[in-house]
Amino acid sequence: MPLPKHTILDVFPLELLEHIVKTDPSIGNLRQLRLVSKAMKDIVDPLAFSSTTISFSDIEENLRTQLESMASGTSPNSLWTTRLFIQDLVQLDGPESDESVDNYNIVLALQKSKLIPAIAALKEVKCVHFNLSTREPYAEVIAALARLSKLRTLRVSVSEFKGQKVAAFSRISNLEEIQLDSKWSSGFQKAARRLILASLPTLKKLYLEQFPQSNAMELRKLILPENFAESSPPSPLTSLCLFGPNEIAVDQSCARLLRNLTHLDIRNLNVIVAHQLDSNASDREVIEYIYQPEGVANLAQTLFASVLPRHRATLKRLSLVGLNYRFWALTEATLNEVVSCHALERLDVIYHFPREMQDNLLFASETPFIDMSRLLSRLLNGDNLPHLHTIALAPARKPDNAFGKEVINVKDSQAFLAAWQRLVCQVDLTRLSHSKVLRNPHLKLYVASSGANEGADPDCAFDIENGHFAVDPAQDWNES
Repeated sequence: MPLPKHTILDVFPLELLEHIVKTDPSIGNLRQLRLVSKAMKDIVDPLAFSSTTISFSDIEENLRTQLESMASGTSPNSLWTTRLFIQDLVQLDGPESDESVDNYNIVLALQKSKLIPAIAALKEVKCVHFNLSTREPYAEVIAALARLSKLRTLRVSVSEFKGQKVAAFSRISNLEEIQLDSKWSSGFQKAARRLILASLPTLKKLYLEQFPQSNAMELRKLILPENFAESSPPSPLTSLCLFGPNEIAVDQSCARLLRNLTHLDIRNLNVIVAHQLDSNASDREVIEYIYQPEGVANLAQTLFASVLPRHRATLKRLSLVGLNYRFWALTEATLNEVVSCHALERLDVIYHFPREMQDNLLFASETPFIDMSRLLSRLLNGDNLPHLHTIALAPARKPDNAFGKEVINVKDSQAFLAAWQRLVCQVDLTRLSHSKVLRNPHLKLYVASSGANEGADPDCAFDIENGHFAVDPAQDWNES
């Protein structure tokens, strides 16, 4: 049988094949496709080998070959890997049982001889996730990561840190993003301080997360250089995220270092101790809620009345979901403040959808919140928010056991979501068919999902011909 004279590229254009390949997330399928032809290999390799995991949890016979290939510097991993995961390394203090001694010694020898050369050969790596254990060669791995010149993001996750080798953490510099998950023992706080300070001149994003039963932390001891003074320049850090169940102390010296901060995310912390925080006149209402219990109830009013007006010209994304709808669902007054932020590109909001509206969508007139028709008309008319391209609407009501939260567990969830979609799709926007926002082919409206994945397809698409949104059939609860 004669070999075919043509390839798939003679039938499909290169751009179409690239699109098809990128929509298939299966690494296994990608690595099979690369065997089809050299042209297909050139398309697939950057995707198939963009992420590499080094793990000794499941020892395969070809592990030595894989590590040797990576260490050679000529493997596809070396050429294309930008994200590296390191986990489940061999413990240095012996096997967990006598039965595995022989296998342990073989694998330990392999790790000692091939692990660091394999890491060092991944020259294109920009992001590393390292599940660290002090029973493993963590200091050697950190030293190897320090030699990756393109490394910009590092995430370290460690439960118990009993190691004494913290000097290696000072060797990694020029990071732009650091994420640290730990119980924050005194030893790991020393290691974290070295890591953060080494990259402080370039660091833009810092995520600090506590495991359950973590030790207390002082932010100052992690981020402030010893010689930091009032006249010292601020850090370029723009994003700070603090996650966890315990107290994180923040004092005035931190505020001086963090003068470039534009994003502060605080989740699940019981206490934030704020000592003598600067509070000039324009910030006083915002700072007040930290000190006064009633401030939490007034926070929504403060945000709409005092904070949003100061960012009308620059704010590009506003997310008001996962909150108590009694304070955060939009009213006519609060919508006025939102649509005054003319630079907005994405908006995530709560919409009050009480149980009564499942049977009677007109019940919206009985609530103090804005009507769906009014909401969509003002958001999408093209005059108020000309740059808006993504909207996520989250229905909220009083669940059975958690008042005021976004709906998580509703017994009649199918009927609930079906009615919710009908409410959105019944809005007639024909008179706005000229709106450049509605005519934008990249407009995304999420109603059945959060749209948290920026690349996810929208649940609804606007039909210019009939002036209504239509639900994607795959997401349509009215067809279930």
